[in-house]
Amino acid sequence: MTRAGAVEEVAVQRGANGTGLELGITGMTTDAAGNVWFVEPMTAEIAEIDVTTGVVTEFAVSAPQCAGCVIPIRLTVARNGAVWFSSSVATGNDQSSHMIGRLTPSG
Repeated sequence: MTRAGAVEEVAVQRGANGTGLELGITGMTTDAAGNVWFVEPMTAEIAEIDVTTGVVTEFAVSAPQCAGCVIPIRLTVARNGAVWFSSSVATGNDQSSHMIGRLTPSG
């Protein structure tokens, strides 16, 4: 938002996995370059919008004990570029555990 209150939009292209931004977005933050990072909990992905190009890069989140069951919730970007995130992990029988994960700048 500008000081005058106008909303600025970034044109977003479809992500690398072809799904684009079809499902809910949560947990937004920015990195040192101004790129926007956010969580797509319904697809269990963390995504980055390159503010220069508008290209969205999506990173699938997985856990060895329950591949596909990790649901990222919130995230932050460290000074070194690593993306830290909290998540809920479905363990069955309506039970879940929680974990903290890290996505390094190289993926």
